[in-house]
Amino acid sequence: MAFGSSLPPLRCADYHVAWICPVADLELLPARLMLDEEYPTPPYDTHYDENTYICGTINSHAIVVATCAQGETGNINAGRLTGYMFKTFPNIRMALLVGIGGGIPHAITSEDPLDDIHLGGVVVGWPGDGKPACVYHERGRARADGEFEMLVFHLGRIAKGNAVIQDSELRDRIKVRCDGALCIEMEAAGVDANRRCLVIRGISDYTDSHKSDVWRSHAAGKVAAFARELLCRVPRSPDLPIHHRKTKTRINFWERFQNPTNNGREKKMKSC
Repeated sequence: MAFGSSLPPLRCADYHVAWICPVADLELLPARLMLDEEYPTPPYDTHYDENTYICGTINSHAIVVATCAQGETGNINAGRLTGYMFKTFPNIRMALLVGIGGGIPHAITSEDPLDDIHLGGVVVGWPGDGKPACVYHERGRARADGEFEMLVFHLGRIAKGNAVIQDSELRDRIKVRCDGALCIEMEAAGVDANRRCLVIRGISDYTDSHKSDVWRSHAAGKVAAFARELLCRVPRSPDLPIHHRKTKTRINFWERFQNPTNNGREKKMKSC
């Protein structure tokens, strides 16, 4: 990622891809590290739109990254964020909601370990059955009492709601209620109210009583890397000015986001 590019700035109308990462203190840094170039944000009406945007490119796609203010999460804040963003950047063609979520393991363990939902894996809201990719799992507000060489991802349904789930029995009921959902998250409802988007979630916990923050940074890093790889496979935008169409080598992202259970393991093994 290059900062302070000397290229002429793009206009708001030049940006066609929205990267939405609602949790600022966790998901914004990985998103910025995925950019090939980071550009100054074009002028916009800050009296109407109080959001802060990070702009740049990935594989010649003009990307605008948006996040909620510190401490603000959930579908209401995500809805407010994207409501302003889609008006300020009127030509958005693709919207990605990129962040962490709680995984729902399969009831029966597969013989192939890559088939199951694991911490650090990625779930993409794309069930492929013609039904909605994200569905509500509640009616109202519910209350619940190593570095890898490849990115493992799953296509399937994602359950969305307003409450943090920390109950394995409730989680399993949600899976059944939501046609075999693989993941639970809290922001998609707000974004969907303004524009359809592809929801991509890194698995940071299993939505049970063991839920903790240990895997959050790793999952946020993995899902950001997946989103970048996805954009690198989408045909480049023909509308981007030619002098902006280039890809630079980025810094070693994995130095910052390691598998938390593998930290120091290689060094320890060498000393044995």
